[in-house]
Amino acid sequence: MTRSGVDWLAGIFESCSVVANHMSAETTNALTNALHAIFLFLYLTGSTKHYIRNNKYFTGWIVTFFLILFVLKLMGVYVHYYPSKGGISNVWIAISLLVVFLNYVVVHGMETPNIFRSFTVLISLLFSFLFIVNGGGFVYLALPLTLIYIAAAYYSRCLLRLGFLLVVASNVIWITVREITSFWVGYELPVHLRFDNDLYHLMLIASTLIIYQAILRGYWANPSVVKAECDS
Repeated sequence: MTRSGVDWLAGIFESCSVVANHMSAETTNALTNALHAIFLFLYLTGSTKHYIRNNKYFTGWIVTFFLILFVLKLMGVYVHYYPSKGGISNVWIAISLLVVFLNYVVVHGMETPNIFRSFTVLISLLFSFLFIVNGGGFVYLALPLTLIYIAAAYYSRCLLRLGFLLVVASNVIWITVREITSFWVGYELPVHLRFDNDLYHLMLIASTLIIYQAILRGYWANPSVVKAECDS
């Protein structure tokens, strides 16, 4: 490489270093948030396209699953950047209720027993109620969602099971990192230092990508058939 080429690369690395040193978590969170939203939109449009083309692997429940995820993402971004000035906002209430529907969509799509579907709705409504009466608290939304994804992993097989387990791992790792960091420094980190959100967004992107790839192989639309195939 010529001297001018080396100087050019050195200049690029120096510029990136300066940007990184002045970039707060608020900026990186916005970037990874936008990236997550873009990927969810791609999954939604892709699943819708397959559904319209009568691809048997993409049912209406699967399209609804990605639609709810995308809408929840948009609503989550809204409440993050435009927080309520007093009490819990109507948007947060809508989010909590939409999570109830998302949980049902997941267990219904996995052809779980009817009694488990009823249990899912009841437990989700309970946590949604607790979320509302306690004025928020993300744990009230994350806990039932995590439990349902664990159940979905149990009823699924192969690549789809891995995808659901990675969603669970993403939530557990994110919560663990946040709590350990807060315990270590003695207080909850301010927003501009919460880079753990970026890790969370990237893990969710990878998790949902694996779930989408599993759907392309028919692992969600035919869980009973896949169970026999993967267990053989």
